[in-house]
Amino acid sequence: MVWTPTEMLPQAEEPHRSEKREKAYVEHIAERKAWQPIFLALEFLTLELTHKVSLVSIAQPDWFQDLSDEERLAIH
Repeated sequence: MVWTPTEMLPQAEEPHRSEKREKAYVEHIAERKAWQPIFLALEFLTLELTHKVSLVSIAQPDWFQDLSDEERLAIH
């Protein structure tokens, strides 16, 4: 989630403007801890990476099977 600072939000037309809601929004984003969105993003990326890696085959390709032990060691 990204919380846009109030000064970057478009201003509502005067009849639709609510100082009470604007104040509540400012208080809400002021209480957000800076590390929370970062950790949420890291959690998402970790899950995505784990999901993608688990779909990759870990079987050795055919050409690797034909290499000598020395050639395999050099690749690793």
